[in-house]
Amino acid sequence: HSGYGVSYLEEIARYTQWKYEYVFYFLENCMKRLANGELDITIMTHQLSDRRGVFLFSNIPMGYDYPVLYAPANSDIYYQDYKAFDGARIGVSAETSFQETLSIYLQELDLNCQIITFPADKDAKAALLQGNIDMMVSSVFTPQKDVKVVDRFSVAPGYITTNLKSHKLMEEINNAMQKIRIHHPD
Repeated sequence: HSGYGVSYLEEIARYTQWKYEYVFYFLENCMKRLANGELDITIMTHQLSDRRGVFLFSNIPMGYDYPVLYAPANSDIYYQDYKAFDGARIGVSAETSFQETLSIYLQELDLNCQIITFPADKDAKAALLQGNIDMMVSSVFTPQKDVKVVDRFSVAPGYITTNLKSHKLMEEINNAMQKIRIHHPD
């Protein structure tokens, strides 16, 4: 296993002496398993209003997601061309929590768009490339030949999250994250 989340958890393990068993589920499934105690922690979880009081969140974000709005590379929609955005069908993955931030973004711009939720980014991207939607939101910001960036909005801090009953576990996470911040501020 590799990536930012794994590296961050391994750094926490340097302070806690923990060993992890990594499992991968869609976000909704993770949150259900976390709530009923089948998982101990999730990472890069966004603190949405319906999750407060249901889960414990780390005091410090472990990172940030930056929602990016994509259109097909050959689209007539260009960067911050809000007139062209109006009325668009926008895909968003259920794996993320960008539905809420996307709604706020569209309201702020007074845009009337249809938000369509897909199980995963890959499903939204497939629909985008097939012409079933006009744009999609993702936090994946790497240059891609088949899509282009048409806007960026919001910043979504991602937290380590535990079951509401796991106060001691969260205390250990918070202590380790504080030490990481002190010793590795970058």
